Amino acid sequence: DLHGKHQLGAATDVVVAGCSAGGIHVFSHTDYLAGRMPSQARVVGFADSGFYLDKEMFTPLKDVIITRQQGASTLSPTCRAANPEREWVCLVAGASAKFVETPIFAWQSRYDMDQRGCEMTAECAKSTQCVEDYAGNMSAQVHAYLEARPKSGVFLDSCSRHCDGGVDTLPVSDDGALNMLQAFKEWYQGGRRIFEQQRGYPCPDCCAPMIGV
Repeated sequence: DLHGKHQLGAATDVVVAGCSAGGIHVFSHTDYLAGRMPSQARVVGFADSGFYLDKEMFTPLKDVIITRQQGASTLSPTCRAANPEREWVCLVAGASAKFVETPIFAWQSRYDMDQRGCEMTAECAKSTQCVEDYAGNMSAQVHAYLEARPKSGVFLDSCSRHCDGGVDTLPVSDDGALNMLQAFKEWYQGGRRIFEQQRGYPCPDCCAPMIGV
């Protein structure tokens, strides 16, 4: 029991964080969790590698959470109301992030390795142009989300990564000033909220040496 054993009831700052499937659920469940946190706590989300797009080869696979796991009640009511025939779309940030009330900071690769496998055909994943087209679509949807939710933030990088898999260092923003941990800190403290590393694919040097936090 988080309240009884770990003093959650006394918390002042709560960051709901996750990577991959965990990042997906930061977008889909942080509002639900925020409603169960102590009233004095500031609650935000941190989603790593969780901004998937609404693709026919991916989104319908999420229906198991609705049809078999009875998970609809934990999703955004406004998203469900907007998608009554496909509530599972509320588990895909590209379609559902605009409904999330809780501020979220997303750390997302434009060339995410998992998304290249599950949201692209094998032929597309081998095509530089196709991967860059997907990245452009993702960037546009992330910026649309940020426009709809002005308290949220993002570090959008160009590493070939999923979570921290395949990289030993953190990417740095194009201005060379901040890595994603420093960017999250600046956002959390009320500074700027959009940090980007916009490079072509592939970009073997995009995960530059880590800057001290």
